[in-house]
Amino acid sequence: MVFDQLNPARWRFTAKADVEAYGDRWWTFDPVALVQLGGRRLIEIEDTIGMPIVVMLEKLDERATIGQFAALWVSMHLAGHTVAWDEFDVAVFTTVWEAVPAETPLDSGEVLEMDASSSPEPATESATS
Repeated sequence: MVFDQLNPARWRFTAKADVEAYGDRWWTFDPVALVQLGGRRLIEIEDTIGMPIVVMLEKLDERATIGQFAALWVSMHLAGHTVAWDEFDVAVFTTVWEAVPAETPLDSGEVLEMDASSSPEPATESATS
């Protein structure tokens, strides 16, 4: 598992039952974005998972089951895929975690424009002359 308390990580399910229930897409866990949520939203999450966000982050860093389990649920919940906490039961340690890859301009969908001044002028002579 790759986890750094300051950098986002992505993860996905690999256990057959979990993939069937939730798919095999990548989910992102971003601790900085999480702690920047409004206080009421954080309290709601803490009440649901039964622990302070700080404890969840510590437990995730320790590789404790409850920390990783809560991080999985929080990731999905914040991505808009709500599943009841009491119904969420996945094979925590079969998930695959990795650092979020750096986005390149091609990945972002951004259209890169060529700078005409950086290209050489085309030759005006014929190639056969």
